[in-house]
Amino acid sequence: MGVNRAVASVLRQEELKREFPIERRVRPMALAHPQSHDLALPLVERAHPDLGRLGVFWHTQGSGKSYSMVFFAEKVRRAVSSRFTFLVMTDREDLDDQIYKTFVGCGAADAKTTPRAGSGEELKTILQQDHRYVFSLIHKFNQE
Repeated sequence: MGVNRAVASVLRQEELKREFPIERRVRPMALAHPQSHDLALPLVERAHPDLGRLGVFWHTQGSGKSYSMVFFAEKVRRAVSSRFTFLVMTDREDLDDQIYKTFVGCGAADAKTTPRAGSGEELKTILQQDHRYVFSLIHKFNQE
């Protein structure tokens, strides 16, 4: 049920992206305090309150989080668009290995062709290519 609801959220976001082209997704926000005009960054608001919001669903230990990730990603690629690239980020090597092996074991990823970034520079290069899935550790983003 959680996967189906998450996929429905992706479908809703795709609908909103068609309704609100990128140049219309945010608009200047009315300032509550006139003296706030000297802020370094302009204040903006979403063109639609749901735009850019997907949400998450929670699991407990041993409840199948890795499988939920595979089911979600594969269903999005089937039901919404096969153009999506999923970047699967973790904070520990053992968790990265577990999730990667689950994706490979389910046939969603291929052990020979699915990239796993070994450095920040490699991750940048991989993200410029066309892959269904990319696996990496969060600290690989520790770049200037």
